[in-house]
Amino acid sequence: MATPLSLNQTSPEHRMVCYDTGRVDSEGVFLGDKPLLYSVPLFLFELIVVFSSTNLLHSLLRRLHQCRFVSHILTGILLGPSVIGQRQDLQQTLFPERGLLILEIISLFGIILYLFNIGVKTELNLEWWEMQGRNAVAISVAGSLLPVLLSSAVIFGLRSVVPPDLRTNSFIYFVILRHSFSSFPVVVDALDELHLLNSALGRLSVAAALLEDIGYLVILVVTKTAFMVSEMTSVKARIGIIAMVAAVFLLLVLGGGKAARWAAKRAPRGQMLSEGCFLGLLLMALMASIMTTFIGFNMTMGPILLGLAVPGGMPVGVTLTERLQPLCAGLLLPLYLFIVGYRTDLTALYRLWSCWVILLVVVLCYAGKLAGVVAASRHFNKMPMSDAISLGLMLNVKGFVQAFNFFVFVHNKLASPEHLPALTLSMVASTAATTPLIKTLYDPMLRYVVLKRQTVEHLPPVAELRLVACVHREDHVNPVLDFLGVVRPTIESPLSLVVLHLNQIAGRSAPVFRPHHPTAEATIASDRITNAFHRHFESEQGSVALSTFVAISPIGSMHNDVCMLALDHKACLALLPFHKHFNGARHTVDHAVQTVNRNVLDFAPCSAAILVGNTLPTRAGFDDGGRRVAVYFLGGPDDREALALAFRMAKSNISIRLTVVRFLPLQDKRLMVEHDEERMQDDSAVAQVREVCAGYEEKVLKNGEETAALVHRMSQEFELVMVGRRNGMETELTSGLSQWSECPELGIIGDMLAMEFADKIAILVVQQHQSFRGRGSGGGAPENDGGEANSES
Repeated sequence: MATPLSLNQTSPEHRMVCYDTGRVDSEGVFLGDKPLLYSVPLFLFELIVVFSSTNLLHSLLRRLHQCRFVSHILTGILLGPSVIGQRQDLQQTLFPERGLLILEIISLFGIILYLFNIGVKTELNLEWWEMQGRNAVAISVAGSLLPVLLSSAVIFGLRSVVPPDLRTNSFIYFVILRHSFSSFPVVVDALDELHLLNSALGRLSVAAALLEDIGYLVILVVTKTAFMVSEMTSVKARIGIIAMVAAVFLLLVLGGGKAARWAAKRAPRGQMLSEGCFLGLLLMALMASIMTTFIGFNMTMGPILLGLAVPGGMPVGVTLTERLQPLCAGLLLPLYLFIVGYRTDLTALYRLWSCWVILLVVVLCYAGKLAGVVAASRHFNKMPMSDAISLGLMLNVKGFVQAFNFFVFVHNKLASPEHLPALTLSMVASTAATTPLIKTLYDPMLRYVVLKRQTVEHLPPVAELRLVACVHREDHVNPVLDFLGVVRPTIESPLSLVVLHLNQIAGRSAPVFRPHHPTAEATIASDRITNAFHRHFESEQGSVALSTFVAISPIGSMHNDVCMLALDHKACLALLPFHKHFNGARHTVDHAVQTVNRNVLDFAPCSAAILVGNTLPTRAGFDDGGRRVAVYFLGGPDDREALALAFRMAKSNISIRLTVVRFLPLQDKRLMVEHDEERMQDDSAVAQVREVCAGYEEKVLKNGEETAALVHRMSQEFELVMVGRRNGMETELTSGLSQWSECPELGIIGDMLAMEFADKIAILVVQQHQSFRGRGSGGGAPENDGGEANSES
């Protein structure tokens, strides 16, 4: 039969569901069938309902800085017996028990693959730990031990009033451990959603969470093994259990890691794994789950250990992320969280005294962890109080790992189903309150608001030019080297250059930021990029100080790496590549680079410049190898910054033929003002540069049309044109030109030059650092966060 023959609930822990397994697919309503009484239509219908309702609710809650975990759990509660499911007829139609069983089994399969992928993306190399230092160790120890001791002491002191169902087993202590130790995947997911994964506190919290998660796994393995050994009566059986557990774990770590490295070597360089190797890894993950289940551990222990043994990054980590992440994280994981919420009946909270005891334990763990993290951060890291509290809140975030563990407690009869509402509600309430507090208390951009203006214009003429050059791909190297060749540092005018190779995070969970040490043989992109800069400046000993860094981070927060490096290096200019690469009549667009550029322009603690063009062309007619460089000067801080940089270049490089073209309106209203400070600064800057430039011209123009015609006519005579961005400064000289702008980050003149001459000349668009430049100066970053980075036109 299509409907259950019986639904026997002899106890709250057991549900017996009987239905006709022969009815899988319906023949349709026209032949008298009811499709929702069949397995496949019911499964598809429930999948659509869960997917649409969870995404609809999250679209509303994310405006309140809520993570997806909260939205998915709340969706299950709303559709479950606590709210809509109180109507029995509706509940039996939408989510009958036989349908939930199928959803739960499929979602558990997704949990196994998702945690395996998380394990693969987790880096455990020594270099990663050296970057975090003792601070992460101190924070993780204090943040996990204090809540354990505090909550255990309170429960022991109140043991006379603790209900028998919590006093007679170890369930309450498992709750204490799970709430006291942070979960690495949960912290990474939450910070990624809040765009804080690549911030200073984000990196520290990820390191501390990983240490705590490893500690929890060790405690869990030791405790479970000791319990199984204690249940055995013979010494031989006890030794056999220990030997079997050790053999399985060694086989997963050593054998699985070796097999994955063998598969990685078979993949061509720079490409993902073949279908056979990919399927082999999935089978290994499923086999690992079966092996740990056979020896008494839960189904996720094996995939996690196997994932930790498998090398992340390219090609294994990237392959698994590309092929598993959309399915597991986008569909199967939300499905499991929905079921957890659906199984939560909040009416039990009013009936059981033990639920309130569990809520007390959760509050004590939350407060103890927050106090421990704050104390360790203040003592070891001398962290400001607001940052220390924010760090404690980050490590208090709960998610799908805790939900899975508590669900396992219920399935293994360590707890009764009536305890589940208290556990679920505590996770949802703490996370729902924590994430908005994090966004309120911690703004990583505030550290980049510096009072001292880091600009080229305000730099003394003989001072060292400190520059950060950002490179995303190898084809960004030559334009930067060509530009630095025009700058030509000398002993009297030295250059301190920091090269930052930016990589979008792929196949890894935690971001990476570290100095790069080039190898003798360039085997990877970072090595080749670094070696190119070292070879270029190897003859410039004494005039160039070169250091290189590698950053692997999400696109949405990649600008944090640039801004942090510029701030620590005390740079006065950050050099950025353009997001379009020109190759004859075709050009490739990388929207991820554009997103990073706009964010850097918004938040950089120094001046910033975007270099447009593949390389500096060489014009005929100059036997001395000189370069024709022009500065289009319309006035304002950005134009003065471009002029100051050109002045420094012309003084250090005598082969430069610098031309300054000043655009003046036909009726300059500022001439009528006797003390126009902005005009005085413009005049002073132009007068200083006229001493070293080969040519100076003043062009009086009426409107934007004449400006566009002049730029089009003159620009073909030069190899490098430098302009100010002049964001938001539209005058009569540029009136009507902004409506044709495609790239607001280049400004009106820079965008016009890029549209017409990007494949013929090099263009440098400069923005001067302002002490309190506000967010959004770049016109707002595009909605595309780099997920679809490349396109061709």
